[in-house]
Amino acid sequence: MVSSSSSMKRMTFAATPEIKALLDQAKKELFYDCTQSQMIRALTAAGLQAWRQERAGSPPEPWP
Repeated sequence: MVSSSSSMKRMTFAATPEIKALLDQAKKELFYDCTQSQMIRALTAAGLQAWRQERAGSPPEPWP
C-alpha cells in the first residue's frame, strides 16, 4: 500500500497495555526494519483483508 503524504490522514487511538505489548513484540520480531507507522498500516491492512475474506467465506491468505 503506497500512498503519497498528501493523501494520508493522521489517526490516533488508545492502545491497552495488552495491545501495546503485542505491538512491541511484533515490532521486535517482524517489523524491526519499519517505522511504527508502517507497522500499524501493515497490520491494519492485513486485519481488514482477513475480515473481508472471512465475510466472503474464503480462507485467509497466509501473511508474509
